Amino acid sequence: MKIIFMGSPDFATPTLQQILNSKHEVISVYSQPPRPSGRGQKVNPTPVHKLAEENNISVFTPEKLTHEEVDNILEQQPDLIVVVAYGLILPKKLVETITCINLHPSALPKWRGAAPMNYPILNGEKQTDICIMQMEKGLDSGPVYLRKNYEIGEDETAGKLHDRFKHEGAELVLNVLNQWDTYKNNAIDQEGESTYAHKFKPTDLPALRKIYFNKTAVEIHNQVRGLSPWPGATFMHNNHEIKALESTLKIKGEPNRKLSEKQPKTGEIVHIDPETVWVQAKNDIIGLKTLQRSGKRAMPVSEFIKGYNMQVGEVLN
Repeated sequence: MKIIFMGSPDFATPTLQQILNSKHEVISVYSQPPRPSGRGQKVNPTPVHKLAEENNISVFTPEKLTHEEVDNILEQQPDLIVVVAYGLILPKKLVETITCINLHPSALPKWRGAAPMNYPILNGEKQTDICIMQMEKGLDSGPVYLRKNYEIGEDETAGKLHDRFKHEGAELVLNVLNQWDTYKNNAIDQEGESTYAHKFKPTDLPALRKIYFNKTAVEIHNQVRGLSPWPGATFMHNNHEIKALESTLKIKGEPNRKLSEKQPKTGEIVHIDPETVWVQAKNDIIGLKTLQRSGKRAMPVSEFIKGYNMQVGEVLN
């Protein structure tokens, strides 16, 4: 089939690569315009843009899909448009004229929207889906061609789920393309109550990121995992803001337990072992395993405590 691919970030590159390696033909790629990024704010093309150019595929980078851009797409006469984390809204005329399929990493209709891999973890869910769905005018509301369920690891972060799902999702998209005659007539409408994984707004970040150690260990664990690597859950220690990027509820593979007979204060460091800083929460202790000071790289606790002094008995806030 002749395919137009629309995508932008790293999450979308495995799907594009799978299609390039297949029997299908990618006739063009649409991606977000090059923008400043990194510490030097150098203007860089998106990862999808780079991959397309490396494979000599024509790349279009409109700021918006205008009537003229839609006409240009229609003139190319694709059989399908495959969309993975493109970042632009597809106009009604386009989705009603050409079949557009989308990779959405959530158990639709749960977690429609921009952050579908963060919210299940923030909410302590133990499973989620990847859906290959038909796009329509509504946000992530179209019928589903293929759905596959996955376990979320007990200590798995949103970042690790992202890295796993970008490859799993690519395989599922290719599966649908290779058996399109079967899938195209068997899409299943979404059923059940919809929830939305809204993009994190800058105004929401301070309250969202702040770790309150008077919450339960499980609540803090879900917060750390759901916000890792970005924007990162944070606490204060000696007037330094520190991100907690990985955590655990287990000690040496065993379920969490208290390390002291006396009852420490919430936020108090109760134990430091070579891999984990253990902190008292509301009901139990939470183990912090990967930490990052502002302006520094993320480090496992084994490295972090060599260059930064943390002591048992100190209170984090």
